[in-house]
Amino acid sequence: MAIRPLTVIAFGAVAPAAINASRAMVPPPYTPAAVAKPQLDWAAMVHQASDRFPNAEIRRLQLPAREGGTIIMRLRQPFEWIPDGRTLVWFDPADGQMIGAQDASVLPPQASAYNMLFPLHAGDVRSLAYRLLMTLSGLSLAMLGTLTVWTFWFKRGAKQKWPGAAR
Repeated sequence: MAIRPLTVIAFGAVAPAAINASRAMVPPPYTPAAVAKPQLDWAAMVHQASDRFPNAEIRRLQLPAREGGTIIMRLRQPFEWIPDGRTLVWFDPADGQMIGAQDASVLPPQASAYNMLFPLHAGDVRSLAYRLLMTLSGLSLAMLGTLTVWTFWFKRGAKQKWPGAAR
């Protein structure tokens, strides 16, 4: 996931541009303003996001990191595997109005496939089948290590003589 040449091999030459997370987090154009924290109607912001993405759950709300930034709400739609989701809604920090949204369902195919790898990498797929697969693979590796130690220390066979070997 972190090695770009392997990403290009796995997802194609256009993959780095399609899956670039920093480019996906760029808000739509707007006039920068200072955050009006006490005056913002946070419930209205939640309702705006819920109206735009009715089946999504809100996972994170980020205040602007620097002056002139936007308020970002991350949502997770039911089809998304990433725990925090890749659906984004941007709000103007001055008045709390939605200035843009990014729907994870319309991302390029390479970005969607790449996003499906993250939970596998982090071990955060919540399905029973995935948990069983990870449990069985962990147990098989533990069993392999145990049997290796056992055969090294206790189950050594008699040394085999090779025909024609010097005596």
